[in-house]
Amino acid sequence: MRTGRAVRRWTRRRAGGRAAGSVTDLLVDVYTAAFAVVMTVAIALTAATHLGAELAAAPPTVSAGVALAPGWLAVLAALAALAGLAGL
Repeated sequence: MRTGRAVRRWTRRRAGGRAAGSVTDLLVDVYTAAFAVVMTVAIALTAATHLGAELAAAPPTVSAGVALAPGWLAVLAALAALAGLAGL
């Protein structure tokens, strides 16, 4: 097992090589983040569509004037948890 000093030295060497990033690196990072957001939304919408079709006959839950099927509450809770994990 490596010592803490060896791990810090390895991390410093790895980070030092990436510190002088280029415009291309920035564009790749932005593209990756945008792609992740688009894919997350697409997956969530697909799941919500299927869940909505399956739970269309479920009785809605009324809370403060908003009517939601129980399945939608689960989808919203899952999305909120994912957003919390992503740090949004």
